[in-house]
Amino acid sequence: MSDEGFRPARAGESLLQTEERRRLIRVLLENSPLSPQVTEAWWLRPREEMAARV
Repeated sequence: MSDEGFRPARAGESLLQTEERRRLIRVLLENSPLSPQVTEAWWLRPREEMAARV
């Protein structure tokens, strides 16, 4: 973190690839009542698209 209190901007993709976030995605996939394909289409892809926009 810089002296001004701001953190440098990071790409959405890099933010989603932290160990903790990958673990949480794995938990979501394992516990979702939906098929892996539906979970991917309804949860994971939209999350990636939103992160890319932000």
